[in-house]
Amino acid sequence: MNIPLTEILLYICLLILLFLTYLLSDKIIGLTNIRQINIISFFFFTYMINLIGGTVIYFNNREAVLKINADYILMIFLGVIGVLLGAVFISLIFNFQKNEVGLFIHECMKNSRNPKLLNRVMIFVGLLASIILMLIYQKYVDQIPILYLLSGESDARLLKSVRASGYKTITQFITHPMNMMRSTVYPFFVALSLLIYLIRKHFLSLLHFLIILTMAVTFNSYTTALKPVAMLFVIIFLSLWILRKLSLFQSILIFLGFFSFPVLSTYISKGNSSLTQVLIFETSRLFERFILVIPDILLSYVEFYNGNHLLGSAHRPIAILLGKESVKVANQIFLYRDPGGYFLGNATVPFVGPLYADFGLIGVFLGSIIVGLTLHGLQIFLLRRYSRNILSLAVFIVFVWTGYSATSSTFTTGIISKGLVPILFMPFIINLFVSLKRFIGKGKYT
Repeated sequence: MNIPLTEILLYICLLILLFLTYLLSDKIIGLTNIRQINIISFFFFTYMINLIGGTVIYFNNREAVLKINADYILMIFLGVIGVLLGAVFISLIFNFQKNEVGLFIHECMKNSRNPKLLNRVMIFVGLLASIILMLIYQKYVDQIPILYLLSGESDARLLKSVRASGYKTITQFITHPMNMMRSTVYPFFVALSLLIYLIRKHFLSLLHFLIILTMAVTFNSYTTALKPVAMLFVIIFLSLWILRKLSLFQSILIFLGFFSFPVLSTYISKGNSSLTQVLIFETSRLFERFILVIPDILLSYVEFYNGNHLLGSAHRPIAILLGKESVKVANQIFLYRDPGGYFLGNATVPFVGPLYADFGLIGVFLGSIIVGLTLHGLQIFLLRRYSRNILSLAVFIVFVWTGYSATSSTFTTGIISKGLVPILFMPFIINLFVSLKRFIGKGKYT
């Protein structure tokens, strides 16, 4: 496996530059204090695992090394360096102090009162919205993925086709509300109901949390997609981690919850396989999906768009401003990688891929700076402008996850559909329903 000396030197220089950027970011933002995790530190560590670590593992074989090129190496490093620099820049502008996150969390817990109506409001809103969206969804699809899976006659390949054809051919009228419910509303409800239980320590609060979690898992598993269900358990983990209430037993329960849905779905679809075989298969599949697939797909972006950049068409808002037709780059790459595959399939990657498709390496670097400015700017706004209460803390917990999730596709799309901006409105919406409940019937939000 002979790697050109110039690319080895490039790799070393980029590692040194990344290390220096990390030191600067840690001094100003606080990346190493993992107990006071924030949106930038969570993004940094997940990016390092998924892209930097994934790249090292992926290129540890002869075929992958033959495909490596300088553009790919520069792209993944410029992405994380740009985000950190953008976050540092806006921190300096607004004089952000890295202890602000810890103070925010402490004051939210200290000043929180007992919200007696919140759980009932969340259950009511969740049930009503879920039933309406599920009924509309059923109207548009021939087969419901989760029911097809539970029928006992499902096949893994056919299940994937049913999910794709069902979820991706329905109109945007229902797609966006379903995405918002899965990515924003239910994660917020789960975080908030868990915080209420941790504060009150009442059995009824625990029961409310379990009811809301069951509702969330049921709705998010409707299309049998893995990520929406796994996200709920990540939210639980982040909630307990940030509040320093995570025990070994709780960690095991969260891991089992995270791992149970893909194992059960595969076990049902592969009726002739033993549970041990399914566990081995799912462990391998999850490792490949979260670690190895992303570098492989990003390489396809570099191969396909190198010298053939779209100049704004990969990001719909930019395309509209330029008077151009937007291009679904994830679909283009999917068909490039699998010409005979499903025509609506998507090969989604972190934000650096679409940025490269549009403007090349310059676009990756400048776009990543904008991503850092946006993520940390919104975080500073949340920390300083929101009331210090349990609602704001729930927003912060989901915000940390949603910020990372928003970078898993084109960032302009992720800001809306992944819930980065909508999550900031959740306290106002919940208070509106609570006020309505107080107006209609007897109750008190204390």
